[in-house]
Amino acid sequence: MLRRRWWIWILAAVALVGLVGVVAAEGIQRMRYGDVHEEGAATVTVDRGHRFSLAVPDRGASVGDHWTAGVQAEGIATLAHSELVGGNIIDRVIGPANGGGAGTRYFVFDARRSGSVAITLHNCFQGCNSDRAREVSRDAVWTVIVR
Repeated sequence: MLRRRWWIWILAAVALVGLVGVVAAEGIQRMRYGDVHEEGAATVTVDRGHRFSLAVPDRGASVGDHWTAGVQAEGIATLAHSELVGGNIIDRVIGPANGGGAGTRYFVFDARRSGSVAITLHNCFQGCNSDRAREVSRDAVWTVIVR
């Protein structure tokens, strides 16, 4: 009976350490990206002084995805950085293999002052150098309200 209790304590300790790790990782991610809004949410409301991200699927530069951000009214929200997060754990830990690198691209903004702003994320696929590439290129547009 004593031996069984020992294993229960070990399993409980491992579970607790795992839970603490998950909570810490979520806290770090929230500090880095703020509230994340996926494509499809046309209107986003954020508080002034807060960080938020607009997220789009990115097939990776190796196939020709090249995302840029355009902010209609400067000063309401400013781009802090853009980052591609790999779609699988191997890409996240050691980096993508040649020809890989798909995942989610996060455009991270800081809400500076109250107002409304249109933010357009544009994907110029393979440099927009052909009719086919221009057809595959696309925009994702959000209206961001900073209160």
